[in-house]
Amino acid sequence: MKKKIRLFHRIAPVYKFFYNKQRKQYRKFITVLKPYLQTECKTVLDIGFGTGALLEVLDENGFEAYGIEAAPNMIAVAQNKLKGKPITLYQGDILKETHFDDDVFDCVMAAYVLHGFDLEERKSFYDEVIRLSKRHVVLYEHSAEPSFLIKIAERLEGGTYFDFIDKAMDELEARFDNVETIRLSRNVTVYMLTVSKDDR
Repeated sequence: MKKKIRLFHRIAPVYKFFYNKQRKQYRKFITVLKPYLQTECKTVLDIGFGTGALLEVLDENGFEAYGIEAAPNMIAVAQNKLKGKPITLYQGDILKETHFDDDVFDCVMAAYVLHGFDLEERKSFYDEVIRLSKRHVVLYEHSAEPSFLIKIAERLEGGTYFDFIDKAMDELEARFDNVETIRLSRNVTVYMLTVSKDDR
């Protein structure tokens, strides 16, 4: 099990207590997002779904929700939180080619996932989401001006947020047909990406 996956596997018992707060944030997010996607998106894959909060919000807004997560304990948390809901969960590492067919989802999303990858991992991530998505990719990320607490958390997590945020727009514009940003708050930026056949 990779270091990052082990980390989230270990913190899952604590992370589950943030579920209600996350769900509240994602409900605001989906209110902004829905007008962009509701006419074109039915099936949505949430990468690195963690507690499952975003998946619940997608489901309650009429999307056919699927999720893939690498940390077993996180999957257990989400299974408990989403019990009885028509949401399909998979265990897997998005940095390895998944068993999904090409162009199988209308939209692929990831919340607070990409900034944890180094440059080579991000390249693999872009390859896989472009392969999986028919048209749209949505990334929910820390902004370029995160709070002091977020900066501390990212240092402790050992992620590559600070490298990612410096290069994000250049990387995304090089790989996707269209890149739009929505600033949801001081700490949150959403990247709305369009996949074209030329990206493949």
